Amino acid sequence: MSKLLVICGATGQQGGSIVETILGDPHLSSQYRMRTLTRDPSKPAAQKLA
Repeated sequence: MSKLLVICGATGQQGGSIVETILGDPHLSSQYRMRTLTRDPSKPAAQKLA
């Protein structure tokens, strides 16, 4: 069963780096599910995560 990560500030510098790292690595993306929080979900950076 994959673990759940909640990432606050997913479109920011630190949160975005975590999201990119996990999505870019097949091993990590199979180990973790993500729920991301962002200040403004209507912005383009947030829409890319949807």
